[in-house]
Amino acid sequence: MLHLACVVIAPLADPPPSSELSRGLARIARPYIQAVALDNGYRFFAPDPGPSHLVRYELHNADGSQRSHEFPNRQEHFPRLLYHRHFMLSETVSAIAGPYTEEPPEGFLSETDRRDFYKAKGRGMILARSVAQYLLRCNPEVGRVRLFTVTHMIPILPDVRNGMKLDDRRLYNEVLLGEFTRGDL
Repeated sequence: MLHLACVVIAPLADPPPSSELSRGLARIARPYIQAVALDNGYRFFAPDPGPSHLVRYELHNADGSQRSHEFPNRQEHFPRLLYHRHFMLSETVSAIAGPYTEEPPEGFLSETDRRDFYKAKGRGMILARSVAQYLLRCNPEVGRVRLFTVTHMIPILPDVRNGMKLDDRRLYNEVLLGEFTRGDL
C-alpha cells in the first residue's frame, strides 16, 4: 500500500504547481520515493504540464562587446537527444536556483524555514556558479557571465482562441540568477 501511495504522491507533488497536502506527503515519503526512483517527471505528460524553463546567458567580453544565448536551443542542440539534455539542465537550474532569486520578506518565515531557504539558495548558487564556470571555460575571451532563468508559460485557451501564439513574448518571464566574473570563480 505504501508503494502504491508513493506512485500517486510523487507526480502530484513535483514539480509545482502542486498542493500543500501533496508536497507534505511527499516530504514524509521522500526517502522511499527516492530510493525506488519514483521521483520522475510524469507531470510533463499530463493535460496541464505547467511551464517550461530556459536558461538565458549573456557573455561579456573585456572589450565591452556582449552576446546572448539560451538553452535549450533547437537550432544549436541537435540531434534531439542533445536538445533534451540541455532541456533537462535548464529545468534543473530553474528548479534548484530559480525559486531563491528573491529574499523572503522579513518575519514571513520561521527561523527553521529561513535556514532551509538559505541552505537551498546556497545549493542553487553552487549550480548556477558551475554553469557560469563551464561557459567561461568554453569562452576564454569572456570576462563576465550573467545567467537568467526564463519561464515559458503555456497560453490559456481563451488567449489561443484570440490568436495568441505559443512563442508570444508575453508568455516569457525572465529573472536574473546571478552575475559571475572570471576572477570570482
